[in-house]
Amino acid sequence: RHNTSLIRDMNSNYAVPIYDGMGKQANMYIQDTTRPYLTRFDLDMNNGMVVLYFSESINVETFLFSSITFQADNTIFDDDSKLLISGGTVTTGNDTKLIFFILKPDLDHIKLLQNLAVSVMSTFLSFTELMINDMNQNRILPQNNGNTSIVSNFVNDTTPPILFSFDIDFNGYLVIISLYFSETVNASSLNVSQLVLIDRPYNNTLNLSNSEDIAFGLSGGTYLDSNGITINVTLLFEDSNAIKRLPLCTESV
Repeated sequence: RHNTSLIRDMNSNYAVPIYDGMGKQANMYIQDTTRPYLTRFDLDMNNGMVVLYFSESINVETFLFSSITFQADNTIFDDDSKLLISGGTVTTGNDTKLIFFILKPDLDHIKLLQNLAVSVMSTFLSFTELMINDMNQNRILPQNNGNTSIVSNFVNDTTPPILFSFDIDFNGYLVIISLYFSETVNASSLNVSQLVLIDRPYNNTLNLSNSEDIAFGLSGGTYLDSNGITINVTLLFEDSNAIKRLPLCTESV
């Protein structure tokens, strides 16, 4: 249907309107058989947000996370330089742009691979034709290893890690402390002497001259793990025995 303002002829005569109930049927219908393709993508390593841009509207219900691989170069044969993601959370609907957030374990794994997604030149995306379909169920044109897309907008990880919690194990000659962080950390950068054990939670008014306040600053130790979200540290013999002599860590709360 349309009204008279649709168009005018060469003498400025308005078109004859077509009203409701008088609609014209198409003489010819050509179905969409053109396969969509990825035009570019963005990545934010702070929160794992990925933005995919497509040549046409896509059907978000057909999106398959496990078809996507992040890799450190256009052509990669080393498993330590790529990651096939396992899942995520999509936050957009059917459109030419799809936004999703990488699962936390996958994001931590990418950060663990120190040559992957640390700059524009180390962030490439490959995927199979199963990644997504358009609105007419045409599968996307794949971009395989050797024919990948380089990231367009890359945001490096600038979020400081947080120590979420810790465990302490006295069952042995040397005390072992397990540190649990919010993201992958560099084990070799750990400075054990920055850790202080105190006898009460949230003790912002610690006064070591007060006999009721007890604290012990660690002097060193050896980390037992490679980079990751959990770092286990064996304390020095002197520190381990000093802690055992003090009324510290007698219970978890």
